[in-house]
Amino acid sequence: MITKRMVLEGDYVEAFLYFDFLWLFDNDGGVYAFDLETYIEKELNGSGSAARKLFARNDEMVKLSGRPYGSLQTPDVQNLVASDAPIVVSVQDVLKYSIFVDAGTVLNRPLDVRMYNGHAFVSVPGGLALFEAFGREDTSSVSMGSARSGMKTKAERVFDSGTPLQIQCRLGALSLSCGGEGLYGGVGALTQGWWRPELNRVADVSFGCEVARAGISSIPEAAGLELRSVETVVVPATSGRRRKDEAVEPVAIMKIAANVDEEASRQFEEIIATASTSNVLAEQTFLSTTSAYTSFSDGRMVRTALTKQNAFGHARWDGVWFPAPEGEVIAMTTTAGKMIAETHEDVQILDQEKWVRLFGEPVLRVRGYPNSKWYRQLVTIVGEGQAELVFLCDD
Repeated sequence: MITKRMVLEGDYVEAFLYFDFLWLFDNDGGVYAFDLETYIEKELNGSGSAARKLFARNDEMVKLSGRPYGSLQTPDVQNLVASDAPIVVSVQDVLKYSIFVDAGTVLNRPLDVRMYNGHAFVSVPGGLALFEAFGREDTSSVSMGSARSGMKTKAERVFDSGTPLQIQCRLGALSLSCGGEGLYGGVGALTQGWWRPELNRVADVSFGCEVARAGISSIPEAAGLELRSVETVVVPATSGRRRKDEAVEPVAIMKIAANVDEEASRQFEEIIATASTSNVLAEQTFLSTTSAYTSFSDGRMVRTALTKQNAFGHARWDGVWFPAPEGEVIAMTTTAGKMIAETHEDVQILDQEKWVRLFGEPVLRVRGYPNSKWYRQLVTIVGEGQAELVFLCDD
């Protein structure tokens, strides 16, 4: 596995790659849209072309069957990733190449961030805030590096029924896991311009969720799972915002079922029961878009495929075990076709059936971008005094 790091110095609590920028959020409600391409072009000189492909435009890499491999890349890219030295961006340069977002105080103490179809959804204590994201073409009258001439945006609190622990957006649907305050879902996120979501409570408890064509999956307890089907319609290719870095979505969710899909949930429960014994019990379940990963008390995990032909009710475990990460897992994500686990001590990535340490300290946030066209090979890690962009690909 090949890794290459860009380290941005500064005190941030959230980071999200979207459109032309790495969006950085601090604890006081400050938002900085760091222009990756401009920084690379101006500051990295001879390695700029290679760095652009790694950290700003993964879609420009040479691919085989849709996946980039290190051995296929041009010599300048191979030379750049051959060095273990990270690209370090000073605090001064982060500010110099960032557009300051003037959003008032509504974004104080952000807890989770998702950006989708031109909208930025930010979890804040007790609710959800929303503002419109912008691209480079929207900033001709705005200067980088100056809070005085920052980008004013209409940031507004749009939900007050709970504190979202996790936000998910896909296929025009928005879902919020608010722990003991419930699971909330809404549709219409493909709407242009300013959009205020109508969110309905669809479950009493949810500690994690995912959105897929089959429906909404949710974790009501440590190793449990609830699945709710959805109704979809085909999205015309000409509709919606110009997608830029976002992967094209063929359908939109129009309705979320209020009740649990009992057959699908029963199949998952049977799989967990089959994998359990009197001495080995399921401990935690984590979700990706179409799968569940369940860890057991003997230090192993199983993957359950939850969907078939874009529907729930076909849960399947192939009987193969793989090792669980070391330590207590807080969250899991995927990027570059690999699983990434955040623990209380570090960040680990599953590579060739072995967990490898990716970051050696406790972190504030880890995030992958499997649905992005530009950032599919990247993971963002927010740690103490820095935010990292980590490029990943196979040899």
